[in-house]
Amino acid sequence: MNTHSSSLFWRFPLGSLLVFELLAILQVFPVQPVYTNFGLFITNAGILAFIEVIHYKFKQKKHAIHWWAVTPVVIDIYLDALGDYLHFYTTIEHYDTFLHFLGSAIAAFFLWYILYHFTERSSKYTSLVLFGTAILTISLGLLYELEEFTEDMMTGSNRLGGSADTLLDVSMDMMGIGTFLLIMKMRQQWVSHSSLHQVNE
Repeated sequence: MNTHSSSLFWRFPLGSLLVFELLAILQVFPVQPVYTNFGLFITNAGILAFIEVIHYKFKQKKHAIHWWAVTPVVIDIYLDALGDYLHFYTTIEHYDTFLHFLGSAIAAFFLWYILYHFTERSSKYTSLVLFGTAILTISLGLLYELEEFTEDMMTGSNRLGGSADTLLDVSMDMMGIGTFLLIMKMRQQWVSHSSLHQVNE
């Protein structure tokens, strides 16, 4: 098995979780999450579908999704599911806040990885890739909030929370994105400085 490109790194864990969530919806498993099984299923299915589309596009360009790029996404999905099924969202203070920060940083990393490879890893697109990463990740965060709102409207849950909770969620999303972009900017400067130092030598 090629550990750099095997789809098992996301298909097996996300597919298994998807089956579990579907069986929970059908009440085969008597589990009660903090919010709803439906919300977990939709989120997981959407992310799995997105990864599959990127996988297909990468194959057309003779690329492959590296295991180290997709594994953080899988971990984040499982942390969300554990927070729901093991009730960490209600028993661990700031668990939701932490996941919004971590999740947005991971989303930014994965979207950057995708854009970086779609631009053939060219350094001349570095700033454009970072800008695109920021816009796409912010859009993804807003889409997630919309999904929570839709779930509340359809199921009567309170996943979105009040206005203060939504504002905190969006703020942590921004902090996660900002942290990733800052790290990438520092990396860019370090690479430029190292290259310049080698030329001078």
